[in-house]
Amino acid sequence: MAVSTTSNINPAWPDQTAPTVLSVQTNLGHAKAEIEALNAAVNALGAQGAQGPAGNQGPQGAVGANGPQGAQGSQGAAGIGTQGAQGAQGPAGAAGGGGLAALTHSAGDSPPAQVVGTLWFDDWAWALKFWDGSAWQLVI
Repeated sequence: MAVSTTSNINPAWPDQTAPTVLSVQTNLGHAKAEIEALNAAVNALGAQGAQGPAGNQGPQGAVGANGPQGAQGSQGAAGIGTQGAQGAQGPAGAAGGGGLAALTHSAGDSPPAQVVGTLWFDDWAWALKFWDGSAWQLVI
């Protein structure tokens, strides 16, 4: 029995949006007939023969795409090191500007020695003042 190389199955039928029972039955009928004919043709060929020798190896295929990156490894153990020796002392810094000599406190009265920049805590007014060269100015 010869096997047909053309199929009667219609891939556009049945219509997926509105299939009918008849269209489904017709396509399944064609499929059944073609499968039975193919089965009969294969059976008519008889038993399968012995396996032939292996063929030559084909050419190597192209290199495949890179795979995904693997998971991150676990954190390693903490290292234990020794502290290095202390470095040499650096050069001396530049001289600073003129600073305040001292904080003066006199009970109630302003200090007698009035040098520019002198701080005075006025305990009657509870205020910190400094001498600007001409008068006591309020700091706080």
